[in-house]
Amino acid sequence: RDIGIYISDEWLRKYMIKIWKRESKRQRDMTIRHRRERKHYTWEMLQYDGSYHRWFEDRIDEEFCLLVAVDDATSEIMHMVIWENEWYDATIRFWIWYIIVHWLPESIYVDRFATYKVNHKKAIYDKSMITNFERAMTRLWCIVIKANSPQAKGRVERINQTLQDRLIKKMRLEGISNVEEANEYIKNIYIPRHNRKFKVEARKSWDKHKKLGEDIINNLLWICAIDYSRIIQNDYIVTYKTRYLQLEPKNITRVYTRTKCIVRENINGEIQVIVNDKIIPHKEIDAWRIKQKKAEY
Repeated sequence: RDIGIYISDEWLRKYMIKIWKRESKRQRDMTIRHRRERKHYTWEMLQYDGSYHRWFEDRIDEEFCLLVAVDDATSEIMHMVIWENEWYDATIRFWIWYIIVHWLPESIYVDRFATYKVNHKKAIYDKSMITNFERAMTRLWCIVIKANSPQAKGRVERINQTLQDRLIKKMRLEGISNVEEANEYIKNIYIPRHNRKFKVEARKSWDKHKKLGEDIINNLLWICAIDYSRIIQNDYIVTYKTRYLQLEPKNITRVYTRTKCIVRENINGEIQVIVNDKIIPHKEIDAWRIKQKKAEY
């Protein structure tokens, strides 16, 4: 400026980019990703995702979540259902139904939603910090793979875009405006039509589904239950969500007070109290009885 030459900041920025002294924002943000090939075997990996959208045109202000599981090898929709949200209860109900009908897939490809991954910086180093969904799948020996980007599970993402266009129009033509009718239509009519049109053949015909034993199938609700750590009080009462669980006296021979126990609750609201890997019978008592008992002391 002292010699009478004036240049703008924008001209200087572009000139520095031209001589490679400065990277543009597009160059800095650009990440090179390689296309992943389809899996070779049927049901070797399922891509799973939830899509929040206004699925019913006459209920404009109300969003629902469409849960979709797509086979990576064939692009076949294996299961699809409309639910209120994508949280643990809805996801576990989805997969319990799927396991009972189709058996267990070898792996599930999910995003980094809080239901599937602990989004905490310490979770990188502490491998014990896992979600309830991961814990349930680990008990069933099913691998949960977390995608680093939406493009990684692009097959299910593209199908969601297709469904947001076609499924809404199909349900409008059928006069469907509630979740129950929509799920019946999806299961019996839409999924078979979609798969006939868009399904491709897998490279190898081997089925990678894992067949589970009858004892595991009958116990799926408890395998997929949520565990909470609690302390046994001096009167052998365990408090859980403002509820009081009294352990049966005849079964507390090797259960000591002031020790930890596990309260396990399944998606139906049923509860088990577990001490040293053994289920301890209990009964729920009213809060007023606790207060009366303390008053007597």
